[in-house]
Amino acid sequence: MSPSEEPDHTLILNKIKNFEQVATWIPGIKIIQSHSPFQNLYICEMGQLRYGISQSFFRHLPIQEYRNKIFDPTNVETCLIGKSQESGKQSADKEIYIRYPTLSNSEQAELIFVEPLYKDHLGVPLITLTQILPSTLMNWAMAKTMRIIDEMSFMELNKLKYRQLTKRSKEVLALMVKGLSAEEIGQQLYIGVNTVNTHKRRVKEILEIKSNYELLQYGMAFDLI
Repeated sequence: MSPSEEPDHTLILNKIKNFEQVATWIPGIKIIQSHSPFQNLYICEMGQLRYGISQSFFRHLPIQEYRNKIFDPTNVETCLIGKSQESGKQSADKEIYIRYPTLSNSEQAELIFVEPLYKDHLGVPLITLTQILPSTLMNWAMAKTMRIIDEMSFMELNKLKYRQLTKRSKEVLALMVKGLSAEEIGQQLYIGVNTVNTHKRRVKEILEIKSNYELLQYGMAFDLI
């Protein structure tokens, strides 16, 4: 990994701090890891209680021990049920697994979401977030699962159109999704209102956007919100 690909550690620390503040009311177990090299960065208090480990012990847990104790995507009890992946990328943007412990005494199924927080220039995750949701949260988790699968499907259907946008048009699109006016977009990007409106027209033509709902779909599917 080149120095330019190093994730911003201040941002990572802020992300972890945010998870610590809301961990008591966000459902499930939250885990943050670095993958180049592999390093466990954070596990929420619920995860510490579930697996009987401390934060400091988790940070020094080898990758194989992590897979044995917490999550191994290749385990026979685990099944990949959905993922999104753009052409030319080496790794999926989001992955959804279901795990049912048929070989143990537990009867609790789990949904597991893995998504990158930071990626390198090839799209390979450098920092990932893993969320493990027990069956007691299955109704909440299934709604989240279906929403993510819908986003994946929309992205697969529209990624070729999205790639036709220039970098500046993508920046304009991201601000359009957030509901900013042409004047506000111009101020943020330091360009004129006429230029903004030209980009907006081009975005709508290329993406074939006919409603605010379709605009929101692009925002959700391509992580612009």
